[in-house]
Amino acid sequence: MKSLLLTATALTALSPALAYADVATSIDEFIVTGRPAALALDHAAPAASRLGLTNREVPATLDVITQQRMQAEGLRTSIEALNAAPGVNGGTLPGSVGVTSMRGFTSTAIAYLFDGVRVTGSNSAIRNFDTFNFDRVEILKGPASVLYGEGALAGAINLVPKRARIGESSGEGLVSLGAFDTLRAGLGGNLALGDTAALRADASFSRSSGWVDDTDSLAGAVTASLLLKPTDRLTLTLSGDYNHDDYSTAYFGSTLVPAAVARDPSGLVRNAQGLVLDKATIRRNYNVEDGEMTSTAWQLRARADYRLSDHWMLSNELAGYTADRLWKNSEDVTFDAATGRLNRSTTLIAHDHDYWTGRAYAAFDGPLAGRRNRFTLGAEYSDTHFVTRRRFGMTTPVDRFDPVRGRFPEITAANFPGAGNRVDWVSDATVAALFAENAFNLTTKWLLVGGVRYDHVELERQTLDLNTGAAARFSQDYDPLSWRIGTVYDLASKTQVYAQFSHAVTPVSSFLFLNAANAKFDLSAGEAVEVGIKTSFW
Repeated sequence: MKSLLLTATALTALSPALAYADVATSIDEFIVTGRPAALALDHAAPAASRLGLTNREVPATLDVITQQRMQAEGLRTSIEALNAAPGVNGGTLPGSVGVTSMRGFTSTAIAYLFDGVRVTGSNSAIRNFDTFNFDRVEILKGPASVLYGEGALAGAINLVPKRARIGESSGEGLVSLGAFDTLRAGLGGNLALGDTAALRADASFSRSSGWVDDTDSLAGAVTASLLLKPTDRLTLTLSGDYNHDDYSTAYFGSTLVPAAVARDPSGLVRNAQGLVLDKATIRRNYNVEDGEMTSTAWQLRARADYRLSDHWMLSNELAGYTADRLWKNSEDVTFDAATGRLNRSTTLIAHDHDYWTGRAYAAFDGPLAGRRNRFTLGAEYSDTHFVTRRRFGMTTPVDRFDPVRGRFPEITAANFPGAGNRVDWVSDATVAALFAENAFNLTTKWLLVGGVRYDHVELERQTLDLNTGAAARFSQDYDPLSWRIGTVYDLASKTQVYAQFSHAVTPVSSFLFLNAANAKFDLSAGEAVEVGIKTSFW
């Protein structure tokens, strides 16, 4: 590359001599300098530590899917990006649009973060976001409760939006067209506001008609941030993010039927009762005509970093999140042998999810006993108010080949009869936490890393059965302690071996959905031992 640059620059400099033979040009000395791109393992790993460690220094498995890789591999959504990471499986389920599994766990055992902020009940908050808005996706595997509290037994996933950068102005756009009336577009850029400020905004939009009858979908997102550096010691970051998605009359799969009634039976799926998948109905949608699966979410975040000295840093951040979600569909369809038709259930679930959190910590990076020591001590507080309406009933049966789908029934006791089929829940959860981390260089090649976190969780739940009039209220407190200890040793400058032992906790189900019986259980605890090697080639 240096030779090419040298040749190109020399030719450019000599071009007057080539054009005008009577003009002499000479170059006494020409020097090209550059900085090689940092290797992936040498980047900071904020999802894995608050100590400023690089991926190479973290005694755990951390995968990072960058925006560059997303573009190179055509990873359009966060689910596609997560599936590109080794050992991670993602998908879209009716109740969890962006659900993920890894290391044998799913749902409440994985902490989902958006720009480092984890919402209580994050498995409900996760969606299938457009990757255009993200700078990278960080995937920390293994227990991560020492960083994010309960519910991180399998690991943590941090979706990091593109954020403002001082000193650069740039822009980018994206347009993509595809089958089934699919459109994807994005536009964004970074604007330098002098030497001490920058503004960035990115917007994306996508839509599709779907490959199944009447399954239109659309999604839109706006991420924006303002970065201020009024002094050399103080950095302020303000950000706001908006996400919306709408899956109209979503498709919930083709039901199994007896082989004798299938017009085009498939051997792909079979069971002991002789039921098969009928390929003749694979594109039929049996959802009600006004089915909905939508989500609208806002997040605001402010962060201040102040450098007290060459060794001490103070950080303080405040974040708020609010979301409204609605599922109103006929999700479960079963074949009725007596009538030859499909019986359909109805489900309506609505969420009103409000959350705010504050986190402050002090960080030290300096000598201790003649060795480098990095230390963080902080506190965190969060408050969640969660309201959900749940309605379960039945609607009209339909023909398998020519369904008259109808509309979602009116929300009345007659249409949703029985105990437990019209229930309102209100959940309030507060979490107060203390945490500490430390990384000490025993030698220049040998690093010892440790961390501990204590959480005090107060949960209150109210339920009201609108059909029976029965009301219930309960409260429960939890005091989990999470910790980890690990070590990293440099076999060579680009090759490290590591080991870690960690202890983490998770509830039986999400705190926001615990019933009175499950709330009495202690948090489930998990311990993990991990050893590995990290190295860079070429």
